[in-house]
Amino acid sequence: MKILIIQHFGGLGGGSKSAIDVATLFESLGNEVKIGIYKPDDNFIKLAKECGVEVVDDIPQPIVFNFHNASGFVGKTFLNYLKAQKMNNDWATFLSNCDVDLIILNSCVLSPLVNIVKSCGKKCYLFIRETHRKSVLANMMFCSQVKKVDAIFYLTNFDRKKWDIKDVKSFVVPEIVTPSKSNLVINNAVENKDCLKILFLGGFAYYKGALDLLNAILISSQAAKSLKIQCTVLGDLYTEYDSQSVAFKIAKYKYVNYRNICIKRIRQINSTKNAFVDVVGIASNISKYYKKSDLVVFPVKRVHQARPAYEAGLYKKTIVVPDFENFEENITDHFNGFIYKKNNLKSLSNLLIYLSNNMDIVRECGANNYEIAKAKHSQEYARTIVKSALLSLKDNSDI
Repeated sequence: MKILIIQHFGGLGGGSKSAIDVATLFESLGNEVKIGIYKPDDNFIKLAKECGVEVVDDIPQPIVFNFHNASGFVGKTFLNYLKAQKMNNDWATFLSNCDVDLIILNSCVLSPLVNIVKSCGKKCYLFIRETHRKSVLANMMFCSQVKKVDAIFYLTNFDRKKWDIKDVKSFVVPEIVTPSKSNLVINNAVENKDCLKILFLGGFAYYKGALDLLNAILISSQAAKSLKIQCTVLGDLYTEYDSQSVAFKIAKYKYVNYRNICIKRIRQINSTKNAFVDVVGIASNISKYYKKSDLVVFPVKRVHQARPAYEAGLYKKTIVVPDFENFEENITDHFNGFIYKKNNLKSLSNLLIYLSNNMDIVRECGANNYEIAKAKHSQEYARTIVKSALLSLKDNSDI
């Protein structure tokens, strides 16, 4: 079976890496798979090539309905969607001439393409990687767009329950996180046991909680003078804001101001004697940063599917997350991770102090997280679920 996976974002990130994981998954079931991306990033193309996945960039600009728990203003979602309708004919022409049997849409934001795909006589699977957001009108519109899809794949049972899309066959395939064997950690030794090394992979995005983590580090370092913390920040730093016009900065004031506060807080932390924050930004090879860390902190502000929460396990690292319901299926407090009260700086800072004084427990939880990642987030586990799904969908391709 010939498959084209459509990915709406071509930079390096959890969503785009998931497209590579899905591609290799379906290839392992005997299919011919390509990823279609409009203007892909060179780093992403390089990563896909290293994984043996072909990327095609001669696709139209994607039509998106960007509405989920991490998206912005609802009105903007509708305006951008209406603006993108001019691409309908281009997509209809592209898909009609596309020599593939199945189109996989790798995000719920690509839901507007479902009707176009089906009108061209193609099968269509949808991977919903985003968490549900409340809005009667938006959800009615979304459900009307996806009712013709042949199958929906969710990351958790929590998501399947929240989206509650009826009359469409659905399956739960946990996030696949499979770095190359050369990137896996052989042992879990920590170079400096007196320093708690934290990895944060959210950049300066508000909903990923950068400022909460920075504030918690500052508070904990002031409360416990013997505490030593080193934090590495990976992800989008929005450096393009620096060269933009005043009008742009005013329009993006919320994001520009948040970034500036993060930078100010980092300077405050780095002026202390017992804490330090190293800002890296977007990195193509994150394995070395995982290896150097003791734990991964992902202090999201809203319910959010966080790839680092599962990816950490493959590097034998424990994970720290807030007590949002969606994490319950994969993270057990004091077993393979640590959970604090959401949006509560005192809870997070106290936890950091506790972990710095209990590194043996941190390493033990990291080892447990590794076993869970192997069992629930491997290509092998996902292959079993997808193979069963294809059989139930009566897809008799080479499986």
